[in-house]
Amino acid sequence: MDAAQALLMGIDKERSSYSFYKTASDFCRDPAGQRMFASLADIELGHVRYLESLYSGLTSDGAWQLSAVEEVPTCPANIERPDLFPCIPEEEQKCAGVEDDLRILSDAIKRESDAREFYRGLASKIEDPTGKTVFEYLENEEVAHERILTEAHQHLADTGAWHRPDVRGME
Repeated sequence: MDAAQALLMGIDKERSSYSFYKTASDFCRDPAGQRMFASLADIELGHVRYLESLYSGLTSDGAWQLSAVEEVPTCPANIERPDLFPCIPEEEQKCAGVEDDLRILSDAIKRESDAREFYRGLASKIEDPTGKTVFEYLENEEVAHERILTEAHQHLADTGAWHRPDVRGME
């Protein structure tokens, strides 16, 4: 597969994820969930810019412009994640619209799983070692997103409240 074509496919995937998380942030009824989805939207937009920068360099002079790697947002340990509200009785922690939020989280988990497989597939098809590294990096980002979303989904399903997922290993 041509590296430039693979980058364009990645750009489309990341734009779609950005739109999804932006919409999810607007639709989610809980402020903590809104912040988490907005943070993920920002990260996906960073991925779009990163891939666009790589594409521009690759198509203009035929070389990977890896200085852009330092500028790409990763899934940081300080991502906006919902916090528990220990001072509020558990009955009041239950946000209106939990079922809607669970559906959004399920859709987001599926989206991240698909993206992980998408980047894994691109990495396996690209012969260029630098391109392979770029797509493996993005695959790992999607794994981190999927973990955050899965933890949030599990906690929301179990308790009806948003929480702050464990961030060990996210650096």
